[in-house]
Amino acid sequence: MSPTPFTRHPENRHSQLLTPVSHFPSRMLPPPGTTPRVLPGAEKGVQIPSRALPHLVFVVFFQINHFPGAYVGSTVEVRRFNMRTKLWMPWIPGVIVGHRIERFHVGSELDLYDVQTTYPNASVDTYIPFLGELRDGLYFRPSDSSREMMDKVADMKKVFAYVEMPTQDGSVTKAWVPAIVMSKRAEMITRVHLLAGPLRGESSVAAPHILPYNPETAEAIKKTGQLVFWEKGTV
Repeated sequence: MSPTPFTRHPENRHSQLLTPVSHFPSRMLPPPGTTPRVLPGAEKGVQIPSRALPHLVFVVFFQINHFPGAYVGSTVEVRRFNMRTKLWMPWIPGVIVGHRIERFHVGSELDLYDVQTTYPNASVDTYIPFLGELRDGLYFRPSDSSREMMDKVADMKKVFAYVEMPTQDGSVTKAWVPAIVMSKRAEMITRVHLLAGPLRGESSVAAPHILPYNPETAEAIKKTGQLVFWEKGTV
């Protein structure tokens, strides 16, 4: 398990939008003030030294400040969601052996934890607390709701998408609209499902540019004079 090339520096959020591990699919420079989106559970991360990982019996306990009680060496429970049955699988015990921060669409940050389990076979796999895949029995108790889990999967892919929209006079204007990314990273054209505006509910809409979905980015877009929608209307 090699350490991630990305280290979060909360004191300077704006300069961290474009990094070697960000997925930024357009050549458009983001407006000044655009800020990466930090998903819940990813506010105060620290990196885990790789030298502490190989042998659990010699692990020094490093606190991870994403949710209380999470330590390298801590005993937790983990599970997977069965996408076929739309049901959670049973919890199994494990031990946290590593932590890293991943960046997804336009720099969205998410915490991932490497957990060693022994059932049904000994293995080390990655789990995402944001999705409800990890609990410690005291501080972190995720919901068992299948609907909530599916909503969070969609939330991981939420962005502001730059799309063409019809106006009342029959013309077309461009606006930044909340959307869910539908396409894969390898695809040349980013396609989205729109969550607001006149085309709300439309899927596979081509979006040449996308930006992080958060209030700071909405404000940065507004300062450029461009139209931006929030899920409940214009900003």
